Amino acid sequence: MVQYPSRLMTVADNGVVFGVKQGTGMVRAEKDGHQSEYATIIIGEAPDAIVDSVSIDIQETELSPGTTTTVGATAKFDDGSSRDVTESVTWHLNNASATGVIKIEGEVLTALKAGEVHVRASLDGVTSNNVSVVVDNVHYVEVAAAPYTFTTPASHNVGDVIEMTVTGVDHDGKHHELAAGQYTFDIDNPAVLRENDEGNLEVIGVGGASARAKVNDIAAMLPYAVNAK
Repeated sequence: MVQYPSRLMTVADNGVVFGVKQGTGMVRAEKDGHQSEYATIIIGEAPDAIVDSVSIDIQETELSPGTTTTVGATAKFDDGSSRDVTESVTWHLNNASATGVIKIEGEVLTALKAGEVHVRASLDGVTSNNVSVVVDNVHYVEVAAAPYTFTTPASHNVGDVIEMTVTGVDHDGKHHELAAGQYTFDIDNPAVLRENDEGNLEVIGVGGASARAKVNDIAAMLPYAVNAK
């Protein structure tokens, strides 16, 4: 058996032709000095494997608002292969109360507010298993904010933004850095200070003011005081 070009295909002893790469080749048979006509062999692109199943994995399924965890999706195909398809699947939240509880971007799931969500993923019409994610509000026993002031107010100009880091401490002594929306500020002079959408303090007027971070009924011990001009 003779094939041309040889880089496109191989021919087994039993006459079966195996494609190696895409292209058009020719093959003929030879025996006892006799040769057949060439036959044209067209080697096309292999068909895409079909998705058999999709499974998802969520590293942490019990979260508090503002925390994140890793998600992943794996597909198995009809050719026996499997691969990570996290960036290709469509994510679904299949209970009506799930709106706004979590969000998934790439491999990151972010908890937004308290609630329970049933998460699944789909690819090419195949749907995965459901995984339940519970987001529960943490009950803090202490709240701290930085920066803070002791006795002397900090000097600021109108328009200054003070970037704040607010931390909650739970019953187990674990510290949680809180996201904007998980805390508020008690501000004694709102004509001078306000909380912006990013959870920071912004100087909006001339005068003195102080702000104290607060989560529910737990307030930070130390305030941030300003003297704005």
